[in-house]
Amino acid sequence: MANNPPDPERAVVLPTASGPDRPVTGGADEPPRSGLITLDRIVGVLVTCAGIWLLVYGIPQNVDHQGYESPSPRLFPQIGAWIFVIFGILQVLFVRTGTNLPALRDFLRFLLVGALLLGMVWLMETFGFLVGAMALLAALMFVVFETRKLWIAIAVFAVPVCVWVLFEIVLQRPLP
Repeated sequence: MANNPPDPERAVVLPTASGPDRPVTGGADEPPRSGLITLDRIVGVLVTCAGIWLLVYGIPQNVDHQGYESPSPRLFPQIGAWIFVIFGILQVLFVRTGTNLPALRDFLRFLLVGALLLGMVWLMETFGFLVGAMALLAALMFVVFETRKLWIAIAVFAVPVCVWVLFEIVLQRPLP
């Protein structure tokens, strides 16, 4: 399929901060401009596969279940895995982007988030859930360039403490 130039009648001219006006095409009613294989579809397939792997192997092999506990210790990990599967499938089916690869800076930020997750696993095993979660969220706030102090405080302190209270105190499910 040839790469056709945008139709000037459907183009909208928007001013840019760095130069002359340029046409911008696209909209909610415009069909996708690329074929079946896009980067977003590949990511959707990978996310779906990760969720299926968690459901089939990851959770059953790593979360003990005695049969008499209510709710089961596997319940919340399974909910998370099903979220991966459902949203991965939705991303494959309803993607509307082209085949543009992300910029190097965005790819490096993606790798940084992966490294932060590995660091969080080590911190949680060594120092516990609260230290690992707070450190990860603080680092993520830095990676996404968040500057609002209230949002940072809520994300770094309130969210991990609320999750800890919910699981440890209310549900009596131990966190790492």
